[in-house]
Amino acid sequence: MGRSQLKKKITTTKPDPKAPPAPLPPPLNVALLAQADALLSKSEYDLARRFVVFVLARHPSDPAARELLGIAQMRLGERDSARSTFKNLLTPTRGGIFPPAPSVYLHLADLSDDPQEALAHCRSAMEILSMQLKRKTDVRALGFNLRLFIRTDGPDIEKLQADLIAVLLTQVDIWVERISHDPDVYRICESLLREALEIDPGHLTVLHRLGKTLIAQDRWSDAKEYLSQVALRWQGMTVDDPQYPSLPHMLGVAKIFVELPERLFSPAQALLLIKAVMKADIDEAEAWYWESLCYFLMAEQARKHKDELSREELEAVARESLAMCSLMVEQMPEGKRSGILCKRIEALLEELDAAARAVEAEKERAIEEECARERKRVEEEKRRVKKKMTIDWSEDVEAELFL
Repeated sequence: MGRSQLKKKITTTKPDPKAPPAPLPPPLNVALLAQADALLSKSEYDLARRFVVFVLARHPSDPAARELLGIAQMRLGERDSARSTFKNLLTPTRGGIFPPAPSVYLHLADLSDDPQEALAHCRSAMEILSMQLKRKTDVRALGFNLRLFIRTDGPDIEKLQADLIAVLLTQVDIWVERISHDPDVYRICESLLREALEIDPGHLTVLHRLGKTLIAQDRWSDAKEYLSQVALRWQGMTVDDPQYPSLPHMLGVAKIFVELPERLFSPAQALLLIKAVMKADIDEAEAWYWESLCYFLMAEQARKHKDELSREELEAVARESLAMCSLMVEQMPEGKRSGILCKRIEALLEELDAAARAVEAEKERAIEEECARERKRVEEEKRRVKKKMTIDWSEDVEAELFL
């Protein structure tokens, strides 16, 4: 009898196959989403989606999981599915977060075919970020004691400011790339970039983009002001500085310095930035090309000032840099070679060869002119001697007659 009762107590019911999976413990849930995020950064999009689907089967309303699902769909090229996933996040749900993360609006902006709709999504993200930033700054102003009674979780002020600048830069990209036909495009971009500078007056990317925008409006002196700030801040930073710009950004700024008219920056100033790029990555082939171009432009300046020795030395260094660039390009796999860079190498080599031919022609011309001057001097000397001999002979004859 006792054994029968004990058997009844330990008997368990079989799980219902139609029942939803049991929720995951919070730490495991977070760990799986972190793993999915890491897989996305490694371009393992399909595997990342499997992790996210596993979490969503147990936590259907998890906003972080739903956003990661949309990102995976977007990276896999499933634009319609991704758009639907992100739009569903804009609708309040039980257990969800509202308003949604600003990044959801930015994903929708990327997926929008209509640029005006994309800008509207960016403005929605701006509103949420601005509201969060205001709350954070207000709490900071209240002081430590009052902050104990106010919820202050979420991103810190610096992160929110960086996100706001990123949204403003996204709007600039939309205007430049998708609404470039608008006559006010550069004026609007300037306004957005100045708004970003109010958040962070020393932001290198914003200063760089504002300089380019002003150049597009032919406002050269204004552009020089902001681009000079970029150069000064950049040269004062160390490579381990967390705000040190990325290599593509550095190279982009350096190229502007090289390509702008000399009334803004000299080739020597541009060369300083190119050297900084090469210090960060000596194997950057394009940097070697721009270094070569700087030396060539400096050689042209020396030629104008009749400094032949400096010109020859600078052209020799330009050839060495260009040869290194060409060698690096040749060693690249076929699919990674830049056709534009190859054409630039050929064009600069032709200019160097043309300059060398011009120098040789100039030397030959100088030799011919020197020979002509020498022949003229010899002829004049002959005439002088002959004339003197004639005079001397006449004097001798006259003297003999008087004797």
